[in-house]
Amino acid sequence: MVTKFGKIVASLKLLNTILDVLVKEDIDIAREFYRKKIMGTGLKGDDYTYGILMKGFCLTNRIGDGFKLLQIMKNHGVKVNVVVYNTLIHALCKNGKVGRARSLMNEMDKFSDVTFNILILDIGIL
Repeated sequence: MVTKFGKIVASLKLLNTILDVLVKEDIDIAREFYRKKIMGTGLKGDDYTYGILMKGFCLTNRIGDGFKLLQIMKNHGVKVNVVVYNTLIHALCKNGKVGRARSLMNEMDKFSDVTFNILILDIGIL
């Protein structure tokens, strides 16, 4: 936290921590917190912020919202990291959308062992 003219201004790291807790409780509350408390204070979310939101969407099977978030990240120039892609790929596989998961892999700059493990464990094939 940073003090600015006698007011306490929360850092993005602190706000991300709060966002992560909220995502585990209710993605809609977390999304509202992001809009009002993070964007509302003029802060820009980073790849970690968006990763938290992606986790929330995918845990609640809101894959469409996950894809919208992916597009927002790209539009705002936020680098989509392998964790964000893996989160979305995992949700797609769990929902039987293997073809879409594999095509999403084609968008990735690099893969990790986790990426391949998701495909192997969730669908039993590569």
